[in-house]
Amino acid sequence: AQAGLEAGRARLQTELASAKTLLASTNQELADATEAAALNNRMHSEGEQRRRLLEEELASRQAAVELLTAAVDAKTKAAEALQTQLAQSHEKVDLLTQQTNG
Repeated sequence: AQAGLEAGRARLQTELASAKTLLASTNQELADATEAAALNNRMHSEGEQRRRLLEEELASRQAAVELLTAAVDAKTKAAEALQTQLAQSHEKVDLLTQQTNG
């Protein structure tokens, strides 16, 4: 009977050691999965941050293009007005020249 108890005890100790090994392995897998999830979350967060920065940069550049376009339009209109004034001045000079010579 004593030998049977010893054998049963040895078997239980072997099963306990096996369960402890399985538990340690499971805990390591859980730790690895938690670390991977944290890394994934960090990368996602960094990606979102980068996306927001790029969107802000795009909006800033679009605003700059709109300002430059408005400036070009204003300068074009000013140049057209100057061309009109120049043409009118030439007409006046031509009239004065004709009156003086005529």
